[in-house]
Amino acid sequence: MYDHQKKALSRAYWQYKNAPKLIEWLKILPDIAQANIEDQADKIQRMLDINTAEG
Repeated sequence: MYDHQKKALSRAYWQYKNAPKLIEWLKILPDIAQANIEDQADKIQRMLDINTAEG
């Protein structure tokens, strides 16, 4: 799975490197997004799995 947190933090660091409190706050958001993306990707993968399909 793509590491969205790493990409977001690298971009935020260069743009806001002089605002450490903002960087700390921004570190929380990718964790939330990564978890949500992984949950949805897992659901889609299970739906498309032909070995467990019904009907």
